[in-house]
Amino acid sequence: MIQLNDQTTTQATPVIKHQRIGEKAVLAIIRTERRDRKKTDSLTGELVSIPNGVDRANRPKFKQELVVHCLVMPGTTMEAAIGDSRGVPAVGDRVRCILKGKGYSEWIDACRYHRNGAGLAVGDVLLMETTHAQQYDQDGRPKGDSILTQEQADQVARNITLGFYGSIELQENREQLFIEGAEEAYNNDQQRIALPTDV
Repeated sequence: MIQLNDQTTTQATPVIKHQRIGEKAVLAIIRTERRDRKKTDSLTGELVSIPNGVDRANRPKFKQELVVHCLVMPGTTMEAAIGDSRGVPAVGDRVRCILKGKGYSEWIDACRYHRNGAGLAVGDVLLMETTHAQQYDQDGRPKGDSILTQEQADQVARNITLGFYGSIELQENREQLFIEGAEEAYNNDQQRIALPTDV
């Protein structure tokens, strides 16, 4: 069993995320990485880290997000997208989940109880299900009650911002094929990360 520690590199793989109520993702975890959340600076047009106060040494802190690199397992109906390309990924495809805000908090809570607090291992299963949606006004404040069916979500006017949300659960993987696939991908990533960048 490979113990999983945060890694800090980025790959151009599709991002899987909540987009329709009732969809599910069943994913074998390869690795995770924490990084600063970014936004576009209105003056320069460049991506900049989002400030989040200062630490005890008075150094600036930034809002964080977690990128979870995974392999798709059977039972996945959630779409993944990169650029203009989107669709339900095939079993064995690589995808990323980007967790921020409430989703990141739920991940931390799930990790706390996973394996009785012993931590994540490569190949463990991340289960995600989209359970509801929320409308927002022009100032980004929640508007109205949670939407619980996709039929209701489809009736929301296109000019209204709609966010989709759901559950996060971690499990030990019982499928040896996907554990081995995740471990192979992890080892390949480790070799790539270790390569010198000035060649």
